[in-house]
Amino acid sequence: MKKIISVILAISIMISGICVFGAEEKAVTVYVDGVKINFDVDPVIDNGRTLVPMRYIFEALGATVEWRGETSTAVAKKGEDTIEITVGSNILYKNGSPTQLDVGAKLLNGRTLVPARAVSEGMGCDVKWDADARRVIIRSKGSLVFAQLSPEDEAIVKANYPKAYERIIFETFYDSFEESGEEYFKGISEKSDETRAFVNYVWDLEMMNEILKVQEESETIYVVNAYEKITEEVIVDAYITLAAKIGIGSRNAFSSSYEKTPKGKDVLLLTMKDASLGCSYIGVVAADNNVRYFLLADIDGKNELCEIKSTGMMTYTKSAKDEKSFLSAIDKL
Repeated sequence: MKKIISVILAISIMISGICVFGAEEKAVTVYVDGVKINFDVDPVIDNGRTLVPMRYIFEALGATVEWRGETSTAVAKKGEDTIEITVGSNILYKNGSPTQLDVGAKLLNGRTLVPARAVSEGMGCDVKWDADARRVIIRSKGSLVFAQLSPEDEAIVKANYPKAYERIIFETFYDSFEESGEEYFKGISEKSDETRAFVNYVWDLEMMNEILKVQEESETIYVVNAYEKITEEVIVDAYITLAAKIGIGSRNAFSSSYEKTPKGKDVLLLTMKDASLGCSYIGVVAADNNVRYFLLADIDGKNELCEIKSTGMMTYTKSAKDEKSFLSAIDKL
C-alpha cells in the first residue's frame, strides 16, 4: 500500500479534523495511517474501550479474516501473525499466546465488534486515543509521519539531487526571474530581504517536490495523522526543515548577498556551496527595469560565463575564478 501526503490531502484532513458538532456527543471515528475507516455499524465505547466492526478493522490493517461460526471466533492473519478473538471472551490469542482484555468481542446489530486497541496492537500497530475529537488513531508498523524519510528513501533523494540541482539553476530560477522581472528588479535595487528569502523559498519548494516524488513511489507509508490541526503552511515548513536536515535545502546549496558590479549595476549574488555540481556563482542583475540572469558554470570542463535568455542559454568565452572577476565579467556584457 502506497500513500503520500499532498497539499490537497492535507487540507481535506484538516477540514475533517475541525468539523463542528452540536450538543450531541461526537461520534467515534477511526483512522488507519491517516485514512478514515467508514463502518456500517458505528464504533461504540464500552468500559472505556472502543469497539469496532471486526472485518473492517482487520482489513484496514492489511489482515485477512476468517469467521468460525461454530465457535463465534474471528481469526485474522497478517504475515506471520495470527490473531484469534471469540465473542463473549475476554482473551485475545496472538500466535497462540493469550492476552487478557478489559473488554472482549461483542455482537451488535448483527456485527461482531472487537476492541480496536487490542487487535491493532496485536498486529504491531501504534494506537492513540484523541479524547477531544473522540478518535482512534492507528499507525501501522513501519509507517512514518509525512515529513520524514526512511534511510532507503533518503538515499534515493540524495542520488537524485545533482539532476535536480542542475534543473533548478538552469530552468526553475530563470523561469521565476523572468515571470517576475519587475518585482525582482525592485527588490534587488532596494536590497530587499524578502527578495533574498523568496529565492530560497523557490529552491526549497523544488526540494520539497523532489522528496514528495520519492515518497510517492516508496513502499514506506508516510502518514498525516488526521487529528493534527495541519495547514498548508505547516506542511511546507516541515518539508523545508526536512530538506535542510538531509543537506539539500537552500541554505545548504548557496548563500546570497547584494553586490554591485564595478560599473554600479545592482546584483543579487548567489554563491553556490558545491562548485563540483557545475555552478560556482549565479548573478541576477537589475538592469533596465528588469533582470538578467548570469551563471558561472562548468561547460565541457571549462568555467564559462553564461547568460540564460528566453531564446536559450548564451555561453561566453569569458571565465572567472572568484566573485570579483565574475562581477567584472558581467559588466563587459
